[in-house]
Amino acid sequence: MSQLEVLDMCQIYTNTDPMSYESRNRSIRINKVVTSIRLENVFWDILAQIALEEKVTVNQLITELYEELYLLYGEAPNFTPFLRVTCMNYMTGKSSQYHRLSRSNESNYAKYTYK
Repeated sequence: MSQLEVLDMCQIYTNTDPMSYESRNRSIRINKVVTSIRLENVFWDILAQIALEEKVTVNQLITELYEELYLLYGEAPNFTPFLRVTCMNYMTGKSSQYHRLSRSNESNYAKYTYK
């Protein structure tokens, strides 16, 4: 790989808006206990998107996730990293849905175009 190719590849990542990886704390009440969660803005944005789809607030979504995790394992250790992984799983699922839809549209296009 040439030095130019490496630079081009790096720019994909280095051109990321700094606001997206700036961290922000939020106070959340979970089971009558106020706790603070620190996440990068991009993860707060993804949680907001998930909450919108679920028709709940971000706080309600986070409480729901915490309670489900607690019911499943009897505890909720590493909850902030869990939220990050949840966001990544959500985005990966969205990406897979997009690619499946694209492929099915392409195959439909091919089926009707090349009769």
